[in-house]
Amino acid sequence: MKRMASVGLTILLVLWVSTAFAQKQVRLSIATGGTGGVYYPIGGGMANILSKHIPYAEATAEVTAASVDNCLLVGARKSDMALIMADTGWDALEGKASSRKSFPS
Repeated sequence: MKRMASVGLTILLVLWVSTAFAQKQVRLSIATGGTGGVYYPIGGGMANILSKHIPYAEATAEVTAASVDNCLLVGARKSDMALIMADTGWDALEGKASSRKSFPS
């Protein structure tokens, strides 16, 4: 009898945990660039793949002013991921100022 009770309790626990995770929704923002550039369609493709293959995740490509703004958005935690140029990413990592905006140190 105790064994059946523990099996029943285990089944209920598994069902409760799966229901709790099924209700979880993760939203991911991918900072890209303008709609006329290459970053936006790449970010859209990434968002589609992530949304399709990661359970309970919804990813979206966001239109931005590209690399510098994308670094600032990720740094401010307004975007989860970003497409950037390597040199801009290095400058952001080093805290170096760009021609338009400055990166925090």
